[in-house]
This record gives sequence, C-alpha cells and structure tokens, in this order.
Amino acid sequence: MSVPEPLSIALVSPLGWPAYDDLARRLEAEAASLARRGNRVTILAPSSAAELLADGRRRLAALAAGDRTALAAAPGSVRVVAVGRALPAGPRRRLGGPFDLAAGLETALSLTPFDVVHLHEPLAPSPALAALRHTGALTAATFHRPEQLVGVAFVRPLVERALARVGIRIAASDPARRALAELFPGPCLLMPPGVDPALPHPPREAGERPGLVVIARGADRGGFASRCGSCGGSTSTPSARSPC
Repeated sequence: MSVPEPLSIALVSPLGWPAYDDLARRLEAEAASLARRGNRVTILAPSSAAELLADGRRRLAALAAGDRTALAAAPGSVRVVAVGRALPAGPRRRLGGPFDLAAGLETALSLTPFDVVHLHEPLAPSPALAALRHTGALTAATFHRPEQLVGVAFVRPLVERALARVGIRIAASDPARRALAELFPGPCLLMPPGVDPALPHPPREAGERPGLVVIARGADRGGFASRCGSCGGSTSTPSARSPC
C-alpha cells in the first residue's frame, strides 16, 4: 500500500552501521517497509565505515550551509547517514560516540524538515533521547531491551522530561513494556517483532525458498543450535541466523 503524499521519516539508531546487531537489522527492515510505501526514509546512525563517515560529514556540512535536502532520501528509497563515529561495545556491537554523535544529531534533526522521527532503543548509551529537543516532528520511541530501562533509574527526572516529548511509546516485548511502565508510567503500544500470520504476504517468486531467522539473547545464545527445515542448514552463530 502506498501513501498519497510521501512522508519524510528519520529512523535513529544508537547502534553502528552497517547493521550487524539484531536490533539494527530490525530497523533496516522497518526502513525498507516504509520505503516500499513510497516514503522518504533516512537512517541516522553512528558508523565505523570510513566511506559512510566521510559521506555523512559532507551531507551534514551541506545541511549546515543551507541545503535542507542534504539528508533526504528520494520517495520510495532509504538513505543511511552517518552522524558520528561508532565505538566498540562488544564483539559485534558498536555504539555512537557521545560528542560527535550529539552534534551530528542536533544538526540533522534541527535543520531537516522530517515529518516523523522514530528513535530505537533511546535509553541505550547514546544522545539519541536528548536529541528530541532539536526536532519539532512527530516522534516515536521503541524500547527493545528491558535492561536498558533499569540502567537509567538514577537519572529518572532527566529522562522523564525527555520522554514527555515522545508522542508514541512502543515496546518490542512484554518485559520491556512492564519495565517501562514501572519506571515511566504512560501509554505504550506493544509491538513484538515477527510476522503476523493473519496478514496477507506477497507470493514468493518461482523457485524462491522460504527463509527463517531465529533470534536468541543472553544465556540462550551460547548453546543455540537449530536446523532449517527449508534448506537443511545448521546454525549456532551468535546471531542464530540460518543460511537461507
């Protein structure tokens, strides 16, 4: 389904790009889905890729110089803009550095006329939530991991003021929803990841095999092993991603 007038949408990720973490891959899938509906989708994320960082710096400089379209994607497409350097945060995870990412987000959100800004994991160690003060767009925030919520309890007054600017709160799991309600009460939508079997899906092309992705976190990851019924492949990787 397309929209009558394409929206300009910014998806803000605290995780480094290209997408390696399962959260970043979910954001990547969201961007593709929104673009298929005709929207202009810009992913704002830290990065450790030299070419992506250089392109991001050029675009942010052009935006600061007056080109308000410097970060915008074409209708029906996705543009990734590196707004800061990603720092190591584990074997396969990188988070945004606090200083250059804060400056990049301020420039991007204050000068680009986005219609919607969607923050993913806004309470992760990044300035994403604080960046809300720089935008007048409709804002949404999705909370994925409940442990991120527990870690901000000691700065609760500051977080409450920032969350007051969020128009739509979304929890990706019931534990995340309960943790959010306990610390910061308020309306929250529960939208778990995955596919709703009741929704119609586009038919597969001739010869195309169905895919399967299984995601496990915490203690379940280390010993995870499965076999895909479609391709027969086995996986025990940290991301538990099947070969198909």
